[in-house]
Amino acid sequence: MKKICSIILVTIIGVLFLGFSNVSAKGHHVHHYHTVMGLRRARHPKFKVNSKVYLETGARKYMRHSHAKVVGVYRSKLYEVNYRPKHRKHVIRHYHWLVYKQISGHLRRGAHVRLKSNYGHMRSAYATIIDINNGPAYMVNYRPTNGGYVIKNYKWLSQSELKRR
Repeated sequence: MKKICSIILVTIIGVLFLGFSNVSAKGHHVHHYHTVMGLRRARHPKFKVNSKVYLETGARKYMRHSHAKVVGVYRSKLYEVNYRPKHRKHVIRHYHWLVYKQISGHLRRGAHVRLKSNYGHMRSAYATIIDINNGPAYMVNYRPTNGGYVIKNYKWLSQSELKRR
């Protein structure tokens, strides 16, 4: 009986500390498709999961015109904001994109809101919504054009920022 309890306890501890980890071996933040922030899957997206696409945007260095694979498509509007990071003086302008789960407040153009995103210095920062895209919200894996490591689960892209390859 003690042996069985020990095995169960070790299994539970292993699952808690290893099985639910959301950081990959290379230190990249990883979300599983069905659990990303509680968002629902998009119905009838232009680019379905596993679609191969080109990225038409360049939010990060070496991102524009890179090859990508769609790994998630979610029902959410996308919000572009201007925000001031906590403990910083400068304002980040035209930040693309956040989903409604990352924002607290009235979700309309011009609204002053509070950010709930864990990305960078956004947590609890104040922001102004400057544009709203009707979605869906895409998550992709892409290889930078300089040939670096594949970036996994990059969030968020709008449909207009993707092109079929």
